[in-house]
This record gives sequence, C-alpha cells and structure tokens, in this order.
Amino acid sequence: MIRLNKSKNSIKSKNAQENHFAVFPDMLPAKLINYFSKEGELIFEPFLGSGTTALSAVKYNRNFVGCEIVKEYYEIAETRINAALCQTKLF
Repeated sequence: MIRLNKSKNSIKSKNAQENHFAVFPDMLPAKLINYFSKEGELIFEPFLGSGTTALSAVKYNRNFVGCEIVKEYYEIAETRINAALCQTKLF
C-alpha cells in the first residue's frame, strides 16, 4: 500500500481553496464525457475529489453521482458544483 501525504504532494489549483493532491485538467473528463455519453445520461465518479468530473458533467448536460470519503474534498466539490449549477447559461 502506498500512502500519500497530501501536505507534501499537494498541487495548488487556480483557487487556493481547491487544494487536492491529484488535480487534473478540465479537458480530460470533458473529452471522455462527450465521447462516451449522451446528454441526460448518468456519469458515475467513484473518487469525486474536488469535483472536476462532476463539473464537466454539469457543463455538458449530464447527470452525475460522485463518492468522496474525505470531508474537505467533498466540501470543495460541493462548492464548485453548486456554483456551476447556479450559473445562468446565456447561449
């Protein structure tokens, strides 16, 4: 088993409140979601983390279910997802 110490392996995102040790670009889940699913389908993310996959699901009109056991990461994801859901779409 490998144990990661998040204080040493932490990667800071653009927003200092969104620290997570395994941050990846929005483009990665977005391409996979668009390629492998259709609007209205369900995206399951077993390791929600900071919510990047869920944000892409919201952006491309997919439903999502995510699981996260670390409370701090859950709170980060919840804040990011709620902000995306409340944003008005102009086009």
